[in-house]
Amino acid sequence: MTAKEKFRRLIHSSTTRSIAKRIGAGERAAEAQGKTVVAVGWDGQAHGVFLVPDSVKTTSAQAISEMR
Repeated sequence: MTAKEKFRRLIHSSTTRSIAKRIGAGERAAEAQGKTVVAVGWDGQAHGVFLVPDSVKTTSAQAISEMR
């Protein structure tokens, strides 16, 4: 299970369903805008979400091909 999946389970278990839906909708909207969603939590509780804007650099394609 990925960290994101674990966070989603945590969100659904520690908040009301309507709040979880709003978080999920916000996450999808941010990802659609090319942002990475980073969720944070500790002691079994969800505490926040950071949005990190991603930008494509001219060297991105080369870097990806080198990683493969």
